[in-house]
Amino acid sequence: MRTLLRTPILALSVMLAFTACSTAQQPASTATPFGTLSAVTTDLGDGLYTVSAGGYRTVFLVGDNGVLVGDPISTPIAKQFLSEIRKVTSKPLLYVVYSHNHWDHVLGGQVFKDEGAEIWSHEACLPHFYRNSHPDLVLPDRSYEQKQVLDVGNAKAELLYHGPNHSDCSTHLYFPAQKIVHIVDTVQPYAVSGAGGRMNDSYPKQFVASLQKLEDEVPFERMVPGHGGPIAPRDAVTNRREYQQGLLDAVKAEIDKGTPFGEIPGAVSLPQFKDLLGYDQYLAANAQRILIYYTIGW
Repeated sequence: MRTLLRTPILALSVMLAFTACSTAQQPASTATPFGTLSAVTTDLGDGLYTVSAGGYRTVFLVGDNGVLVGDPISTPIAKQFLSEIRKVTSKPLLYVVYSHNHWDHVLGGQVFKDEGAEIWSHEACLPHFYRNSHPDLVLPDRSYEQKQVLDVGNAKAELLYHGPNHSDCSTHLYFPAQKIVHIVDTVQPYAVSGAGGRMNDSYPKQFVASLQKLEDEVPFERMVPGHGGPIAPRDAVTNRREYQQGLLDAVKAEIDKGTPFGEIPGAVSLPQFKDLLGYDQYLAANAQRILIYYTIGW
């Protein structure tokens, strides 16, 4: 169901990309859940790269001592990512950082584990991993609570937790030298919420607080998303926070007016956000999720 939103988001990459250069490509050969797509690596400067394949995107940081990698996605895609990394450097793989607990972002860890990488996640992901096991899931070696700095030698990444949003264990992976933050799924630049619009296990109200905390505490200038491409300005985070708050306010207003429960999702309108990707397709589904939150507290 996630594929419905990703086709336009991939197209959006053309509009959002700054003057970053593509450093490597390979012929399409690996089947993925979203088609057969070649891997493409983009140099973001100062040892930081982003690589995309199969509709997914991750990052890797090259330092004097080795490499840190973001989400490994799946075994086939992780193999493509590793091939791309090896076109840039032969340095050892030191760390992999899971962005959150959803399987579609973490099931390729063994590829990098076999290269010697240590796997990290936020500590709140661990109960999910233990409860919802998967044969391809490699459990994290280490976890953190609020902040963890990982040094790859003259280059650092900060693992930051700003509270529940898309999940209850999302890591914002910040690269201070580049002033870039990697935000997976919580912010899809200039788009409404995906997954068919339902935001099933998100935290609707805390979502806003989490993004506000990120904006208040982290001096990032650009962001790399988990899908689509490859870079977006800081404003994309503000836009997503304001959309989420607008959604909360609009649904609450319909409840307060006494609009019949079943009519509320279709009654919600946010014209100030009408240009967001997926607005026409998924606004009602987004509103339905918020209605459930106001009804049962989840």
